[in-house]
Formats: sequence, C-alpha cells, structure tokens
Amino acid sequence: MSDLYFLIFGIICALIGGVLIVLNIHMIFGCRMKICAAITAIKRESTVIRGSTVHTYRPAFTYTVDGSTYHGTCPFTSFKKEKYAVGDALQIFVSKADPSQYRFKGKIGLLTTGMILLGIGLLFIILYWL
Repeated sequence: MSDLYFLIFGIICALIGGVLIVLNIHMIFGCRMKICAAITAIKRESTVIRGSTVHTYRPAFTYTVDGSTYHGTCPFTSFKKEKYAVGDALQIFVSKADPSQYRFKGKIGLLTTGMILLGIGLLFIILYWL
C-alpha cells in the first residue's frame, strides 16, 4: 500500500509542476510589449525572524497603455531602501490583449519551481514502477 502513495505523490507533483510550467510559458509569451513603468512608492514590509524585525522594501509602480493607467507591485524586494527611488524607471513587459498583466525582464516566476516539481513527480512515478 505504501508503494501506491509513491505513485499518488508523484502524480500530484507532476500535475502541479506541469500546470506551473504551462502558466509561466503562457505569461512569458503573452506579455511581450515592452513598457517603461515609473516607481510611485516604496512599500516597507516587516517580518520577524528569530525575534528580530527585518524590513524589506518593495517598489510600487504605474504604467500607461493606450491612455489607460495601470498599477502594479514588484514581486521582488530589497533590504536596502536606497536601491529604488520614487520616479525611477522599471522595464516591464505587458500583454497587448490584457495590459493589466505584466512581467519583469528576467523574472520567470514559478517556472523553475514547476520544473522541479515535475521532475520530482516523474522520479516518484518511475520509482513506483521499479
């Protein structure tokens, strides 16, 4: 019966990994229009790690496509507030079909995680059959 758990775990990991890969590829190919966005605010986030408060800074930005203004928040943070300044430009890629969808150059999101989960899932499925 425990061998069946290997198969079930492998299938679940492979499915989740496959979905993440497909979603990220869709985002990469869907968001191809290059835009310069302007940083409008630096949001401070606080996290307690081992009893100490750690602050990180996440830029918020706006961009305009066809006369409409859109707002977004960077998926990445910095420990240094000085790394980003209000008014600085960020290069982003937006979707022509839905300009509210955006991605950053070089930021592939969960593609790597999807590939790892797919690999783990396939490994468990192969181990089940051995």
